[in-house]
Amino acid sequence: MYGHALVPTDRAVWVDESVRPRPRDIYDETKAAAERLVGAGPAPIVLRIARCFPEPPPVLASRLLHRAVALSDVAAAVVSACADSSVTGTYNIAGDYPFTRADWVALHHDAAAVIESRAPSIAAVFRDRGWPLPRTIDRVYDSSAAAHALGYRPLGWHASLSSAIAAGGPGA
Repeated sequence: MYGHALVPTDRAVWVDESVRPRPRDIYDETKAAAERLVGAGPAPIVLRIARCFPEPPPVLASRLLHRAVALSDVAAAVVSACADSSVTGTYNIAGDYPFTRADWVALHHDAAAVIESRAPSIAAVFRDRGWPLPRTIDRVYDSSAAAHALGYRPLGWHASLSSAIAAGGPGA
């Protein structure tokens, strides 16, 4: 959906609802078209879901640190969105990551050091399995607007990551 807006320059892109989508392909264009259709409805609410599909465990574990979400968290967000028809708008639905916006420059230049600092237990899991920590992180999805408006509370990055490592897929 965000397309070209996700290309980092000197820092990771902090992806909140203020980031203006810049579609790059037909996939992004169709998502934008769907949002326009929903936006024309009487009480429009759009949930922009982070990655939530199976990937090889080392890849998934890395993505669960900054740009993926457990399927159970997606389901919880949809239930929350349906529960209150007075809430409208567009919201990112992603995991509960260990990073803050203050980390965005360091994540782009030395993500491994930031992970070691912010999430040493996760860094240890990667080491124990022989998986490299990401050298750079290009983006971090932010669900704080959904937390505020919908009461969205993801399982947490540690629980989602543990589940993915154990089951081989997000929230499986």
